[in-house]
Amino acid sequence: MEHYIRLLTAEELTEEQMELWISTVEDFAPNDTVISSEIDEDQDCTDEDESHCGDPDFPYVYIVLLTRHLESSEAEFVVASWEGRYDGDFEIEISFLYRPDADLQHPFDINIDDESKDEILTAAAKFLHNRWVEAKTIEGWRYGMHYSDEQRTNPSLRNWDDLAPDYRKTPQLSDKELLDFYTQYKYLFV
Repeated sequence: MEHYIRLLTAEELTEEQMELWISTVEDFAPNDTVISSEIDEDQDCTDEDESHCGDPDFPYVYIVLLTRHLESSEAEFVVASWEGRYDGDFEIEISFLYRPDADLQHPFDINIDDESKDEILTAAAKFLHNRWVEAKTIEGWRYGMHYSDEQRTNPSLRNWDDLAPDYRKTPQLSDKELLDFYTQYKYLFV
């Protein structure tokens, strides 16, 4: 089983709740991503595929097969919808190798080579600065040779590439934060 979203619950779902889980995924996952609208109730944890296996806190597993992995932001819609429909304790997992918001049981080290780190940091700095410029412009600020609260001018209100080096600020990000940024905004690196 390659692509899926799975619900783990503390108590076994009724037939009606299983149907509600399936309809939640169908309604809130992106169009044409649901392959199977049936839940495999015969959970065998003896084979190599452990996706059917729960854990002591959440022993019941309900899997919906998908055509592709869901992005974290896409899965959030399903999770939020399920929270509004189900009162019991649960966890939802998606079949994604790395999720920036993953709640990992065991921390792991991330090491990014210096060249890649510089590339991601520069992209993050440009991205964050240009978002800041957009937000300030919407608030009525504009570029000016000198900073003035009264006139709402700021010499930093320019595109990153047009900024003097003294005005460029590079964020301090950990390797994990850099990987999170790259994962979320990988389209910037094409």
